[in-house]
Formats: sequence, structure tokens, C-alpha cells
Amino acid sequence: DALPICQGFFAVSEDGGAAAGAGCPDDSCEAGPKVQSDAIKECEGYADGKHCVIFGHNQDILVPYEIAE
Repeated sequence: DALPICQGFFAVSEDGGAAAGAGCPDDSCEAGPKVQSDAIKECEGYADGKHCVIFGHNQDILVPYEIAE
């Protein structure tokens, strides 16, 4: 089971086919640039060569999106 993340980043591939998150399991650390980079690298490991972007940071969504039907 995954631990809850209090601070962190969530990355998705530009085609939406892959995603990954990285962060801190409690408030004892600050999710900075290294954690952001870790989320992107992990996502790109699943993305079959596609580029990943940061979709969210902590509780904030950073990329506008639509749900396709």
C-alpha cells in the first residue's frame, strides 16, 4: 500500500497514458526541486519515451485539463 503524501508532485505524460507521484509522507520535509524531478523521471519511466509534465503540486492542479468522453 502507498503511503499518503502530504507534500509532493504528481506528473503525467503529455498523452495522459502514464503518471507518477513523488513527495513526503508527512509534514517534516518540503517537497522541492529534487522531488519534482523525481516525479517526472518516474513518470517518464512508464511513458514509453513520451515527455512528462508536473500536473499537480501538493493539493493544487497546475495544468488545465478536460475529461474526454
